Amino acid sequence: MSTDEQATAPAELLDEQFLRDFASRWHAAWNAYDPQQVAALCTDDVEWQQPSSPPLPHGYDGAALLVKQLHRASPDYRFAETEPPYASFDRRKAIVPWRLTGTMTGPLDPPGFAPTGTRIQIEGDDHWEFRGDLVYRCRILYDANDVAIQLGALPAPGSRGERLGVALQHLQARSMRRRAAR
Repeated sequence: MSTDEQATAPAELLDEQFLRDFASRWHAAWNAYDPQQVAALCTDDVEWQQPSSPPLPHGYDGAALLVKQLHRASPDYRFAETEPPYASFDRRKAIVPWRLTGTMTGPLDPPGFAPTGTRIQIEGDDHWEFRGDLVYRCRILYDANDVAIQLGALPAPGSRGERLGVALQHLQARSMRRRAAR
């Protein structure tokens, strides 16, 4: 078990007021579109994880890339807390639900969605792991499929486009089973 995974003594757990204040400062930093403000809340080697994108650089470079990508795609984006942060019972970790709203006026990279001019709303969670009073690992989770639907890259659930896509997947699956059986 790594040091990061070992249980934390109760005195070292995250205090509720600290966590609420930190979440407020975190969202304010993102809403200022300033990677330096975001990075100031993180260790110099912070690890950024976003499963829906290629690996991100650690530290300030990762913060700068994320802010740049998001601001380019939606210069009016805003983060809002949807629920109070949830603190772990055995380590300096928290899960923080959020909602992002904005207008898609620029390309969203990754994955490379073209601007649509439409308002988007994304709900997600940040998983923060702390070293001292700073985040050393931030895992950003959201429904990338929902984003693709809002931007017209995927058909809406129950639509004719979805039924056509499923029919095509059935044909592909049949072909794959035939190849596997050879």
